[in-house]
Amino acid sequence: MVKKGGGRGLPSRLSFDFRPTPEAEPEEDVAPPEADPTKIRYQMDPAKPALWLRLLVGSRPFPVQSWRGYVLIGTAALNMVLIGLVWFWLYTSWSRGHAVTTATLAQLGLVMLVTAGLWWLLRPVILLPTQRVTIAEPSFLALSELYGQLRTMPAPGRKLKSREFSVVRHWGTCPICSAEVDLDYGRAAFPDRLVGRCHDAPLEHVFSFDPVRLVGRSLLNAQDAG
Repeated sequence: MVKKGGGRGLPSRLSFDFRPTPEAEPEEDVAPPEADPTKIRYQMDPAKPALWLRLLVGSRPFPVQSWRGYVLIGTAALNMVLIGLVWFWLYTSWSRGHAVTTATLAQLGLVMLVTAGLWWLLRPVILLPTQRVTIAEPSFLALSELYGQLRTMPAPGRKLKSREFSVVRHWGTCPICSAEVDLDYGRAAFPDRLVGRCHDAPLEHVFSFDPVRLVGRSLLNAQDAG
């Protein structure tokens, strides 16, 4: 503020008025919510299919009710036909009444080996209609992929209810030790279901898997509580 007085060659008097500013209230320390060690949330990323699968139906997701879906189903049906043919060949060979020899046992071993190989290749596709998500064996994945699943779920954002086939990887972060969690078979402890297993403690940190909501809970804690 300039006070009266002063002029040409005369000093002017100034005064300043300092007003106190209101003190800011100290912010309360808000602790971040602690992660629930019994719950896990999965993420879903695309996985690279094997070369033969990319050549057969491509690498992008596609509706099951499409020509690519029919090709995939036809491949599974062809494997079933091949299994039937090798067993029919064995039956016709044995029906001639020859004595059992080493060659006969070798034929049986060959047929069983072919059957096991075709079934191992076919099993993830056969289980898709009932399980919706199955473990992709190494034969379905590129060499650069260690984990992956076959998935047939409705495509998000589409009005049509047609399911979409895709090769993906469901994974999460263990809420107990922060290691990665990948899907695996439930085995004897959790039969007929897929579970999430922690890389650092695969037998202790085991979680359920909901393919729709992409969430899970600790299964061992649930057993202990029960």
